[in-house]
Amino acid sequence: MKKYPLVILAALLTGVMSYQIVATSTASNLFELMAKWGDPSIDPYPWFEATLWDFYGNFVLIALFVWHKENRWYAKLLWIVFLAALGSPGTGLYLLIQALKLKPEQGLKELFTKNGAA
Repeated sequence: MKKYPLVILAALLTGVMSYQIVATSTASNLFELMAKWGDPSIDPYPWFEATLWDFYGNFVLIALFVWHKENRWYAKLLWIVFLAALGSPGTGLYLLIQALKLKPEQGLKELFTKNGAA
């Protein structure tokens, strides 16, 4: 996969994830659900706990990738904080920015190597 399909895919998925989060947030208050953590009234929602485990596990893996990819320590820390705050849309934005740095003939290999997008 070369640069432009990567850019389109990252932009599309970031938009879809962001829309879904905003739509869900307007329909259901996550903080009210979190206040009821362990309450039997939310036991029928096993996906709630699975989603939290999924997010934190994914976050650690993405943070390791960012730590490897970024050259400056402050960029590493800022991006990791940003990714923690924005979750999946933040990851999509990070990959979109990295894909935009690629030359037209570059692709996944260069996207995932340390200095591939230089």
